[in-house]
Amino acid sequence: MDLKGNKAMKFLNVVLVALVLFFAYKFNWIVGVLVTLLMIVLGIVYLVPQILRARARMAFAKGEFEEAEKWFRLSIKTKRANADIRMEYAYVLLRTGKVDEAEQMVTELLRYKLKPQTRAKAVIQRCMCYYKKGNLDEAIQDAMELYNDGYRSINLYGMLGYFKLVKEPMAQDTFDFCAEAYDYAAYEMRTMTAIYAIICLYAIITAANTKRRGRYPIRY
Repeated sequence: MDLKGNKAMKFLNVVLVALVLFFAYKFNWIVGVLVTLLMIVLGIVYLVPQILRARARMAFAKGEFEEAEKWFRLSIKTKRANADIRMEYAYVLLRTGKVDEAEQMVTELLRYKLKPQTRAKAVIQRCMCYYKKGNLDEAIQDAMELYNDGYRSINLYGMLGYFKLVKEPMAQDTFDFCAEAYDYAAYEMRTMTAIYAIICLYAIITAANTKRRGRYPIRY
């Protein structure tokens, strides 16, 4: 569902709640109060995973990684944590060196039916797990499958471009991909993630200078 769809769904939920409260109070003020209290309780229960996630973010920002993991685990134990929360938890695990746990978290998430954008982000995260474990070829394969399926994002370009630079820094394919990444990032230069494009641009300039000196490409 796109952003407009999400807004429409939220609006419909607000209208539905308003109608329920209207008819409840119209029927009897006691019934109205009870319905209101019930909705408040349900709202709190619904928001618990988000509240715990906020606590985890605060702990992570302070460098309290174990504390952050604790709050994320509690959020997931509610059984109502959405995909974004699970991926954030996997990211924290990845940052703290618990790569196997991070990979397991993302792999389990990918077994479910996800929105295309969410699935793509999860695949990217799993690719980083592969890379951290030293499985560069597997990471590139997964990332290329995502790329070949038509998905594009600055994060994918940055990650895959970096992987290609690590594996074959002077290959023509790496040169072409980094050039494409730079072109794509031209529209995203206002975001912090555009730093990946700078890495690729440096590689392009280095490769171009090497080519002019007659030593391009070099296969390892």
